[in-house]
Amino acid sequence: MLGAGVLPAAAQQTVLRPYRIAGEAIPDRLTETPGDPARGRAIVLDRRRSACLLCHSGPFPQERFQGNLAPDLSGTGARWNAGQLRLRLVDPTRLNPATIMPAYYRVEGLARVGPAWRGKPILDAQEIEDVLAFLAGLRDAAAASPTREQAGEGPQGRRSGYDFIGPQTRAMQDDDGANPGMLWVAQGAALWREKAGAAGRACADCHGDATDSMRGVAARYPQWDATLGRAIDLEGRILHCGRVYQQTPTPVPDEVLALSAFVARQSRGLPIAMATDGPMRPVLATGEAIFRRRQGQFNLSCAQCHDDNAGKSLAGNPIPQAHPTGYPLYRLEWQALGSLQRRLRNCLAGVRAEPLTPGGDDLVALEAYLMARAQGMAMESPAVRP
Repeated sequence: MLGAGVLPAAAQQTVLRPYRIAGEAIPDRLTETPGDPARGRAIVLDRRRSACLLCHSGPFPQERFQGNLAPDLSGTGARWNAGQLRLRLVDPTRLNPATIMPAYYRVEGLARVGPAWRGKPILDAQEIEDVLAFLAGLRDAAAASPTREQAGEGPQGRRSGYDFIGPQTRAMQDDDGANPGMLWVAQGAALWREKAGAAGRACADCHGDATDSMRGVAARYPQWDATLGRAIDLEGRILHCGRVYQQTPTPVPDEVLALSAFVARQSRGLPIAMATDGPMRPVLATGEAIFRRRQGQFNLSCAQCHDDNAGKSLAGNPIPQAHPTGYPLYRLEWQALGSLQRRLRNCLAGVRAEPLTPGGDDLVALEAYLMARAQGMAMESPAVRP
């Protein structure tokens, strides 16, 4: 996190070239050098550089995991002229303030951009012209995609992420013998009985048999802690217990994760029943504000993906509704179990936003809001996801 003062050299603000908007277009090139379609194609296909194929698909059969969050790029050059394409690349919010497409040549008016990207556009002026030259050459239209109703999806009610995964992943989650998350549950079960810290106490010394004492507990977190004067999530509670009652000054993160998996496992199948009144109300309001806030260099909010576009594909993966029923969960991408906070930090990094402090009030507030949205849905930890 950067404090007040001069930005580091890597984050010095780029001076953008001026441009003129005429109607729905920027008619003049941003550079004296014409765009190179070959370079533009390479930029479009580079997921780290432009991220185009996270949301779009196109005439690139060799590229796996394309998105359908945005229109197919096939036929782009037939739909818009060069000036219209240029404005859509430079700053599409000039045409649609609610668009999910990032402004590729803009540095002002963006919230909480990560330090590495602060003050810099996603693409420079020449790269904009290169991408434009490539897109202008895509003149063959793609076949029309079916609507969600035609595809048999119909309107969506609340759905767990389990409903968006494939049959093989579901089978892995459903079988405790095949679910890799159960390895952490087993580790947590051993830690539950293990005496630890200067106090030489085990979780079981206070709480007894977890199958009884911890039943439904994870379904009630995050919750307000009057002693601490703030909301706390399940991992935070385990950390607090370790420091205060076991006198373990520096709990091991992997052990905290294993214990949280073990505790959450005792609530599997039970409905989420988090308190949403009293002191939790302002916490939930903060969480909702974060959920709906556009942020980062890509200028996206959680709501734009998980509310507005749930069920569509981002880089070939279905976008769930962000109901955290399965955490901690095993992600095949990570090849490990991970907490909800880890997933949220990943999303923030993906939109190139300033990170939130692990365990801090803002992350816990966002967790709380997501759990409140899932109120009444069944817990399923440890879930398995792509």
